[in-house]
Amino acid sequence: MGILSAVSRAAKASKAAPKSAPKPAAEKVPPVGLLSDWQWRPEAEIASQLSISEVPRYIQDGYGRFMVDQANRVKSGAMGPRDLAKAYGITRSSVGRTSREINDDLAKGSVRPEGYMAEWLLSPTGKTYLNNAQKGIVNSDAIVELENRFGPFGMANTLAQDLQYGALALPGRAGEMRNALQGTKADWRSFAQALNGIGPAKSGFVASALGRGDIPTLDARQLVLQTGQPAKKASKYMRRGRGAGGDAAVDRLAERQSNMNLRLDRDLEPHRQHLTHHTIWDRIGDEQTTHDDLVRALRLAGMGGAVAVGAGLLGEEPD
Repeated sequence: MGILSAVSRAAKASKAAPKSAPKPAAEKVPPVGLLSDWQWRPEAEIASQLSISEVPRYIQDGYGRFMVDQANRVKSGAMGPRDLAKAYGITRSSVGRTSREINDDLAKGSVRPEGYMAEWLLSPTGKTYLNNAQKGIVNSDAIVELENRFGPFGMANTLAQDLQYGALALPGRAGEMRNALQGTKADWRSFAQALNGIGPAKSGFVASALGRGDIPTLDARQLVLQTGQPAKKASKYMRRGRGAGGDAAVDRLAERQSNMNLRLDRDLEPHRQHLTHHTIWDRIGDEQTTHDDLVRALRLAGMGGAVAVGAGLLGEEPD
């Protein structure tokens, strides 16, 4: 009787006790090295959630073709300081900000910060900034105008400082940029992460704008998808080893994206990592982001005359 009573009491206590949260399923292949204690969601679980098998045509035929054109410009030696200034400014404008409702002479509706930055670079003031920046000259009036415009997105003063840095520090690095774009991943990371405000997670973003697509971007959407945790929880892992943790995390994402093996046109294969990231980013947000605004700015902002004609981009006014 005593034993039965004890069993009964234990059963009641078990029912009354709060249940602990179930442990997340372990990754099929446990990570090793610097991030061995950082658990990510199983790849099969993510693949089931995303349910995608190819990079969409609007991405392949749009941003994918743009990346091929940019890569050819790198090979021909045509990629210069103005290109780096644009790619850097657009990348920095995207960091820590999100879409806002805008209604001015540059854009209307829900606008991404990098899209608004692209429109500004195409404006007369943006072109004036670029004309000066590629010569190492800081155009304070142009920067102040952007700072005033960028208020809705937040950290406008930070972006103003970025543009000042871009004008002072980037013009003499075009040759180094071209070498890094055609070098190893380590070469590119060494170059990109020496730029103010560009860390491991964003080095692939600025690379994509310049025609290199073998390094994915590890942004907030990807972090939440891959880890099942808020993006802010990633910082303690990615700061390890003075940034080596960030590179390791990006490489981990790249391996997973390779395993997805999304269908992709053969000539876009060198850009698989960025285009797969683009596909996942849109899938998570249920969006269709063409990046047409970025492409126009990266192709055309500040270009004119013989340059535009040579690139097959008629209709652009001269500087």
